[in-house]
Amino acid sequence: MTDTDYRRVDDVVDELFARHPPQSTEPEEFWGAQYDLGLAWVWHEEGFGGLGLSRKDQPHINWRIEEAGGSTENRLRNLLGIAMGAGVLTTHGTDAQKQRWLRPMFTNQEIWCQMFSEPGAGSDLAGLSMRAEPDGDEWVVNGQKVFISRVKQSDLMDHFGPRLQVGHVGHPHRSRISQTSRADLLRC
Repeated sequence: MTDTDYRRVDDVVDELFARHPPQSTEPEEFWGAQYDLGLAWVWHEEGFGGLGLSRKDQPHINWRIEEAGGSTENRLRNLLGIAMGAGVLTTHGTDAQKQRWLRPMFTNQEIWCQMFSEPGAGSDLAGLSMRAEPDGDEWVVNGQKVFISRVKQSDLMDHFGPRLQVGHVGHPHRSRISQTSRADLLRC
């Protein structure tokens, strides 16, 4: 971290603490403010949880938050969304998709799970056969998944497979899953 980046990060962290004291602010509110100030994924572009700095700057931010009594537990609660889904959205998503999905992901308002194992392919990503095909303004997902990590705790799914689009995941007719649709999804 350059001296300029270090000062900038520390100034923004100090602003976060002044507006939302870590020990007395509810975690979800704190995480939202952290995202809004660009301290969620400091290497993301501004406006999408970042400051456009180096990924190497994030541990310093997390250390400062933890030292001040703040929570970074959201990164564990929503590991698949924050560690994997965010990267896919940042790299391949539109600005509208990033705006829609990144903040709720970081604040744990929406928990993500991962689906990639399939009958006959297991975890061999080259052998996946599930497809998402456009159908008017929607996408229809055809295929099967046999292992779904964290599905019981999740609101959204991160699929691995050919032609699957960010934001068009889950039940074939929904982009979100719930306790009532989970059973149907598992039978698909």
